[in-house]
Amino acid sequence: MDVSNELLNKYNVAVPRYTSYPPANHFTGEITADGYEMLLARSNSWEPAHIGLYVHIPFCRKICFYCGCNACTLKSTGEMEAYMKALKQEILTAARPISKQRMVTQLHFGGGTPNA
Repeated sequence: MDVSNELLNKYNVAVPRYTSYPPANHFTGEITADGYEMLLARSNSWEPAHIGLYVHIPFCRKICFYCGCNACTLKSTGEMEAYMKALKQEILTAARPISKQRMVTQLHFGGGTPNA
């Protein structure tokens, strides 16, 4: 396969992993709960209209030596139950201002070991 230096140079840049978008260094305390809701509502007019979801499940039975995710060792099922309850509430809160006409076209699970 013949690849030009121009093409190699074009894509030879560091980018965030899909699990880190926007990257953590772009997070600030400037976005309030009301501002977050307003941004979600405003996104209803953006193109493309599809929605991609990333659900972070931070629990693992043991931490892998190569893992770069925000994860922790699962100590009890109660810990996961409390997290899942909070996650469900966050999903309901975030979904409220989003148009029900928009289609979810991507769903990613990550963080720890989702089968935990």
